Amino acid sequence: LLNEAARYLGTPYVWGGYSPSGFDCSGFVCYVLYQSGVDYNYNYRSCVALKDSYLASSHEARKPGDLLIKNGTAGGTTSSANHVAIYLGTLTIDGVTDEYTVECTTTNKGTPQEISGVQFRKYSGRKNYKYVRAID
Repeated sequence: LLNEAARYLGTPYVWGGYSPSGFDCSGFVCYVLYQSGVDYNYNYRSCVALKDSYLASSHEARKPGDLLIKNGTAGGTTSSANHVAIYLGTLTIDGVTDEYTVECTTTNKGTPQEISGVQFRKYSGRKNYKYVRAID
């Protein structure tokens, strides 16, 4: 699962995207699950569907490959889940050892510093991710 996710680093962010030509967050995670042989109904590509499809876990019990899900507002609507990432665990990336996720996201919309697409990000903990879902 983790190797499959890393294959798509740099793939651009596309709202509603679910293929290597462009992903959004849930499209990326669903595609990686599907390509990795994880049992998931690929027709339901949403953060809410991912949250509802796997057993709840805790931040303390999280392990590499588990899903981290944020809740909040997306596109002007309130949702029980609006962003999903794959937890990687503790790694050293560019000389920095920390806990990381791999996710498809866009930040700083409309600015020259925009970072958009599949990328490694530092794990921001329970303050940002409300739900942990175990992938076994």
